[in-house]
Amino acid sequence: MNDQRDSAYNAILEPTVLHSLRQEQLWKLIKALSNERKIRYARHRQRKYGNINKGFTKPELQAFFTTPMHRTARMAFLIMLFLGLRIGEVVRIRRVDLDLAARRLYLHTEKANTNDSLYLHDAILEPLLDWLEEHEESITNHQDHLLFAGRGRNPHQYISPNWLRNEFHRVADVAGINRVYALSDERTGRRARGLHRLTTQSLRHTFATSIYHRTKDLLLTSKALRHTDMKSTTTYIHADQTELDAVLSQTF
Repeated sequence: MNDQRDSAYNAILEPTVLHSLRQEQLWKLIKALSNERKIRYARHRQRKYGNINKGFTKPELQAFFTTPMHRTARMAFLIMLFLGLRIGEVVRIRRVDLDLAARRLYLHTEKANTNDSLYLHDAILEPLLDWLEEHEESITNHQDHLLFAGRGRNPHQYISPNWLRNEFHRVADVAGINRVYALSDERTGRRARGLHRLTTQSLRHTFATSIYHRTKDLLLTSKALRHTDMKSTTTYIHADQTELDAVLSQTF
């Protein structure tokens, strides 16, 4: 059955066939292929956290950053918190991406596939300047990567995203904030794993919530996150539980 289906797709995707399709037919083909991808590779999983706040609370943030951790990981986590970077973006930052005179960080946004720049405000500029001064030689020796890799099996000159994720969970464990809220829904025969409320992405959630609470501007928050779809931004913004409780208590 799969062989027949693959043969059908191969026939459809022939260049001569594609060129003969009208716009509405192309859209139908794209939709059909997208649905098939979801079925085969379980891309249709629903988020399990619902209204659970995936960002840090203030006490959690303090507990996390007062816990001893690898100094390179600390620098990475600070950048993610204060600039809202994804883990794949932060590990690849190079010195050439920084324009310190203009206080800008230039980077390639992974998901949108666009080139962007971010303002380096005081909260992150000062730690960055200290880091550059302290580790100038090591950065130079690692092809100018700010978050240079140590000795080990990592083939790159920069730290591994998996290493950074593991360090995050280790620190969260020590800080007593590494809570699991559900189990994963595995559709490929793998064992279900615990879903942690706080992950490296929680730093980006905290950044987004902070921007929105200060501005009450969804468009500005979306721009800060570099989202192409504002709907994505709403999943990052969380109401403070104390504020929500107060509103509910006054409503009924």
